[in-house]
Amino acid sequence: MLYAVLIFIISFLFTVISLPQILLVSYQKKLFDKPEARKQHRTPSSRLGGSCFVPVLFFSLFLVGSCIIKLESLAYLSAYTESLSHMGFFGAGLVLVYIMGLLDDLIGLGYKRKFLVQIFGALMLWMAGVGLNSLGGLFGITEISKWVSLPLTILFVVYITNAVNLIDGIDGLASGLGVVALLLFAYFSAHHFHLLNLLLFSSMLGIMLPFWYYNVYRRRQRNFKLFMGDAGSLSLGYVLSYGLLIFMHRYPDCDPWAEGTSLIALAAFIVPCFDIVRVMLVRYRAGKGLFLPDRNHIHHKLLRAGLKPLCVMYVLVAFSLLFVGLNAFLAPLCAPTWVFLADVAVWLLFHAILNRRLSRMSANTNPS
Repeated sequence: MLYAVLIFIISFLFTVISLPQILLVSYQKKLFDKPEARKQHRTPSSRLGGSCFVPVLFFSLFLVGSCIIKLESLAYLSAYTESLSHMGFFGAGLVLVYIMGLLDDLIGLGYKRKFLVQIFGALMLWMAGVGLNSLGGLFGITEISKWVSLPLTILFVVYITNAVNLIDGIDGLASGLGVVALLLFAYFSAHHFHLLNLLLFSSMLGIMLPFWYYNVYRRRQRNFKLFMGDAGSLSLGYVLSYGLLIFMHRYPDCDPWAEGTSLIALAAFIVPCFDIVRVMLVRYRAGKGLFLPDRNHIHHKLLRAGLKPLCVMYVLVAFSLLFVGLNAFLAPLCAPTWVFLADVAVWLLFHAILNRRLSRMSANTNPS
């Protein structure tokens, strides 16, 4: 735990130092994201806040990792030989996703190129040996063969990464949801005494907390906002998808599905993951392109319902915590399929109430 606290502090401090410098460079080089009709901000804003995420993460991991190698015995480190291989593949994939996101923030990239890079990043995680190999009985699926695992892992990583990216529509939402997931991952890693994963998630948590504060509570400084951009949201999504794979992967000596860990970890992603399915269905029914941006995400609906952006962020983070609590309660009592159906029922109930409110507002605005 000492190393986890140390890497958290290092990551926290370097992020606090980096963010004002990124803001300054954005001013000097005029690297702004201009307001558009579908966007929430109304002033030119920097999308480069997330450009410090991966450099700070790697710096912290290498620094603390070197200290551990220097101070701890080789016998202690030998237990992590296989995990080091996993982290190496993960690091390679993260660099790919980060560079692609940074290029998109600076010059813009088409979604086909971004999908291609994300597929390569997902392939790295499968090569690391942490692909989906079990669904713990969800929909009657238990064991997954190695070659079926490959396309499922790629689809899963691309899906989670983009879900985090697309939910990043208002201040503090993606980072707030990310903090919830990272806290869970850090707790699970500490519970299972897995040092490397604990260092990774503690470091990322140290990065996300100051960014969340800076994005939410210092956003009006000099009438300017700092967003994480695609470099930040895609990198965050990739880290979180890696964490999910770890806590959904069935090991010879550990089954996270049987322990309920998988269902609790998945609960932290219900808001962005369910929302992207709903938005795609709405676009399909309207005859629109599935990958064209619009204002139909859950945070847009809450804004139309009269909530302020800050309130929307807190509502959705609280909603995510509700799912975590629900799954933690139901996992020991029910089969995974029933837990999933309970999550769907809560999600549909929430939208039914929200749609009813929007209908009433529309009727009051446009009386017949």
